[in-house]
Order: sequence, then structure tokens, then C-alpha cells
Amino acid sequence: MLWWLAYADSYQPLLNHERMTQLFIEMARIESGSENEAAICEFVAKQLRELGAETVIIDEASKQIGGTGGNVFARFKGTVNAPPLLLNAHVDTVYSTEGIQLIRDETEIRTDGKTILGADNKAGVAIILEVLRTLKERNLPHPPLEVVFTIREEKGLLGAKAFDTRLLLRLHRLRQTRLVDARIRNNQRARPTV
Repeated sequence: MLWWLAYADSYQPLLNHERMTQLFIEMARIESGSENEAAICEFVAKQLRELGAETVIIDEASKQIGGTGGNVFARFKGTVNAPPLLLNAHVDTVYSTEGIQLIRDETEIRTDGKTILGADNKAGVAIILEVLRTLKERNLPHPPLEVVFTIREEKGLLGAKAFDTRLLLRLHRLRQTRLVDARIRNNQRARPTV
């Protein structure tokens, strides 16, 4: 057990926890109650572009489901040959955070009690963005990455339901494989037997 204590003293986390916390605080200050997500969508899209995403799209889901903003989709090239990995969180909060007053002490971040904190799911967004930043800074090997930040999750997964999954490489490749497989099977059945 003593060897573990020696390791614990020298442990350096891979992620920059303070930077991730500051990012969360910055996002917590952005009003993003369901149906009012445009500002947070623009914010995370900008972050994804700065992190080097080859594609960043804010879709037009709000035209289908109302409100402002859209699902944010990004794609990052992989450094290893592997199937793409999907990272997902939602950007809306269950209630408005307008006028939020944050209080941070040594152990927690909270509000003054007049608004919700919005940690569901801005904490998840902050973690994903920090993981992406760490992969880039440390030049760590990773598969192709697809990131989807959805809107209107708190109102019944409406943003996810309106998301055009054709954007996802893995699903696209799977559909293409099934299509080719179905064509091969159909052609085999259609051939006359001798």
C-alpha cells in the first residue's frame, strides 16, 4: 500500500482541471435555458473551431422544434486508424440561468440560490472540450472524433430527435455497408441457378 501513496504524491492529472473549471464557469454565465440556446451554441462552435475541428456545423433544428440555436456538430481527424468515437452532451439547462451569481470556494461552485447552476450538462460540455484540448496539446493518439452538442434535451430530447444523423461517419459507413450487403444478397438471390 505504501507504493501507492508515493505515486499519489507525484500524480499529475492528464486534464487541466483548473482550465476546465474556468471554462465551466464561463459557460455557466451564458444563459441557455431550453429554447434560448443560440449564445451557448455559438460559444461551443467557436471553441471547437479553435481546437482544430475539420468540420463545425450548427444545424437548423430550432426551425423544426422552435426556440433559438441548433445542434452543434464537429468532426476531428483521427491520428490512428480506428472507427470514429462519438462524444455527446447537451447545452441547454432545465431553467433559465439569467442573472446567475456564481460562488466558488475551495471545494465547490454554486449559485446564490436565485438561479440553477446549469451543471447539467455544461459540466459535460466542459469535460469534452478539455479532453479535446488535451488530445491536441499532448499530441495523443486518438480515433476520428465526432462531437454532438444537442439543444432542447431538457424538453424531451427534442434536439437529438431533430439531429441529422447522416452527418455521423460511423452511421454513414454502417448504412453504406448494409446497402452494399443487401445489394449483394439480392443479386445472389436473383441469379438463376443451373
